[in-house]
Amino acid sequence: MATYLTDGAMQVAGRSKRASRDKKTFLERSLPYATFASTAAAVAAVAISALNYGVASRQATTSERSFKAANRNTEMAGLLTALRDTCIDLYALGDEFHDGKNFRFNTNFNLFHPEPMPGNAQRMIMIADVPTYPDTNKPKLIADAIKLAAKSDKTAHQYEIVQLYLTEDEAKEADTANLVSPFEGFALFTAAIANQELSSRQMIENFLVSGLICNTLPKKLAAWFRNSDVNKLNYVLRTEDVQFQWAKSEEDFWLIRDRRGPSLEERDEMRGVPNTLRWNHNPDWKP
Repeated sequence: MATYLTDGAMQVAGRSKRASRDKKTFLERSLPYATFASTAAAVAAVAISALNYGVASRQATTSERSFKAANRNTEMAGLLTALRDTCIDLYALGDEFHDGKNFRFNTNFNLFHPEPMPGNAQRMIMIADVPTYPDTNKPKLIADAIKLAAKSDKTAHQYEIVQLYLTEDEAKEADTANLVSPFEGFALFTAAIANQELSSRQMIENFLVSGLICNTLPKKLAAWFRNSDVNKLNYVLRTEDVQFQWAKSEEDFWLIRDRRGPSLEERDEMRGVPNTLRWNHNPDWKP
């Protein structure tokens, strides 16, 4: 038996089929929005990660700078400590060598504030000659010199470490002042004493100029390390900058040109004691 549909029924059936084809599930309708949301979330996550990476990178840079600054301060403080300890032992070694003997000297530059000499003038120290000189071969002197040579060598190595932390401008300034020279000079001088390579006169000269360096260099370095943008090294006294003359007579002793600064007899224990041999009591002396 055949079944026939009326036109109205066929129309209803057609609409039902089209409706079923046009009808989508909730998941299908939500998929574009979910994809967009996932993409936005991914973009946001990447942005947050980039931001966190930038913050972490800056923090790491800051930490590295702080670490380097702390190391710089530690190494510079170590150098100053080593330098002062070396100088203290050097003073003691000089006392052991001189054994109570005093040597008078005159200079043509300021002992406490050595500065570049005008023109090509040479820094000069004239020392009064004496009938006898200290013994350079005393066992205790040599034994102490051996210990001090090792300490001086370590101080020179400490300066090499400090050089690693200097800025480019500081390094240029140190090279211009030849700052390494005093540290190497202490090591060479003490090693020469230990090896008995110096005469009495040479030891007197080296003890004298080393004492002048020890009186000025630690203070200059301390100021420079605190703020090298303001405090400049400028001139640093070195052993090789000084020439020595030995006077054969009292008259020769006073003939050094442009005398400046106190002589050895101007030490504290001599203050207030009349001494016609002092340069500032010499009637022919003129400032």
